[in-house]
Amino acid sequence: MALSRNFIHRGLATELQANFSEPTRIVWENTFKSSDANEPWLEEIFLPTDTLPTTAMRDGYTRDFGIYQINVYIPTGKGTIISDNYIDELSQIFKTGVEIIKDGELIIIDRSTPTQGFIVDNWYVVPFSVYWTCDMKVN
Repeated sequence: MALSRNFIHRGLATELQANFSEPTRIVWENTFKSSDANEPWLEEIFLPTDTLPTTAMRDGYTRDFGIYQINVYIPTGKGTIISDNYIDELSQIFKTGVEIIKDGELIIIDRSTPTQGFIVDNWYVVPFSVYWTCDMKVN
């Protein structure tokens, strides 16, 4: 049986927390969301998508892949400079080819990209998607 995907989520969350330099609240999945309408914040969501067998060169492994979603929340009316800076920093943390080792397993960032921002209540939200893969040993 392959390892739980929980270590992948922990590895990605640790990478975000350790490397994001802005003094910003990070709202972890299934925790209280910010109510301070004056301060930017990040929301993280882990979306495992699928598992496939790897190629013959990697017998005994499966390839897991998914998306680590980071939503950037900026108070409305502030323009896009703050969100653009946040996206630039996230793009550096999770750039293509970054390798993260967690619990002895290698997580590789395939690519990361923001999508169009939108308004929710009093927030301008910019979704940022980190596409990851991990070859996991099957016991």
